[in-house]
Amino acid sequence: MDAGDHFRLAELSLFLGRWSEAITQLSAAIQSDSDFEHAGSARAARDYIAAITDNDEDSAHEAYSRERSHLDKDPEDGVAAYVVVHWLLRSDNGTQALPIIEALIQRQPHLYQYDELKLAALQDVGDNPRIGAQLASMHAKYPERRELSGWYVAWLEANSDIRAASDILFAETQKESRTETSIPKYVEFLQRHGGDGGAAKRLQELLDAGELTVGEPDFRLALADLWEKVGNVPFAVRTLEAVVEGGDGTGKRSDAIVRLARLLDASGDRQRARSEIDRLLGWDSENSAALKIRARWNLEDGLADDALRDLLGANLQLSRDAEYATLLGEVYLLQGLRTLAGQQFALAYEYSRGAAPEAKRLANHLISELNYGSADLLLETALDRHPENVELLKLAITVASELGDEVRSASLTERLRVSDDAAASVLNGDTTEYRR
Repeated sequence: MDAGDHFRLAELSLFLGRWSEAITQLSAAIQSDSDFEHAGSARAARDYIAAITDNDEDSAHEAYSRERSHLDKDPEDGVAAYVVVHWLLRSDNGTQALPIIEALIQRQPHLYQYDELKLAALQDVGDNPRIGAQLASMHAKYPERRELSGWYVAWLEANSDIRAASDILFAETQKESRTETSIPKYVEFLQRHGGDGGAAKRLQELLDAGELTVGEPDFRLALADLWEKVGNVPFAVRTLEAVVEGGDGTGKRSDAIVRLARLLDASGDRQRARSEIDRLLGWDSENSAALKIRARWNLEDGLADDALRDLLGANLQLSRDAEYATLLGEVYLLQGLRTLAGQQFALAYEYSRGAAPEAKRLANHLISELNYGSADLLLETALDRHPENVELLKLAITVASELGDEVRSASLTERLRVSDDAAASVLNGDTTEYRR
């Protein structure tokens, strides 16, 4: 390669942010021909990078000034353009940087880094309409850049163009490779601007109109969650049934059956919930979600051995699954193996990263073992994470009372009283909740 080739590679490396590679190419250009037409620009760029790296502002400005002269003489000197733009943007002078960047874009209209620099300059200037136009242009020009849709949607939302933002997010859901991440983002957007009910209505409209070319099972699963949140259980059940009946062979059918069984069980129809789980386990005997549900039912029926068989069949022994650890702990508890049960409850607490239900379960077990000291330490940590959790406050009052710590008990009782009306009402009940 000749000096010019090295110089062009240096320009590309600079705009890609690969300064080490740029230095290598600039040095190679100079070594190849110390008098080639851009040798002065190459030296100034090399000096500029070194000065910026060393936080030497005076030397950086001197190198910038030299590059400014080179750029004035040759507006197509990309290396000089990079240095000048870099200095101007770090000096919050986007106004002067913009015409230089626009000239670069005219030379190479489809180089993302040039457009990204233009966006940065417009943001520095604070030209909001042009920022929107630039984001729209980049979104259309670089469809493979996933981050652009997020930036453009954020701008549209900030400028109250909700319809346009919604259209962009919906279009993302119809790209075959992006449904896993784009559908949740779209649903969250609809919830943010229309609540659960508004989001459910929009998804139902899309399904009824047949506007989905990809991702229909995912949309139906999201819709079922929304119907459940707004209390429309019959609609949620029907939506899940549609996924089950339309089985797509990608695991969505199994997911829908598990959700349907949970919903039916919570609604009091365990018989049908059991039939759904049995149907799923008929073709997927190791489905861990279904086996955990059946294990829970077996525990409630006092069938510890059957519950244990289901849990072992789920093959989750090494999974760090909090629900699995809790269920296994309850099996051990039913079998009278209290030490092993406590170990599993502690693992569930760890796996859940200190979630409130697992904290309560472990605290209850420690209290039942009369291990008030450990329960006190656990609850202190849990209440730091969940300071207004009524059940944890209630247990902490119990432990403080058992330890004879009247000051702490009174303080916790006051916290419980003032937290909110619902929490205060708990004081009318029993604060000594001992478990099996």
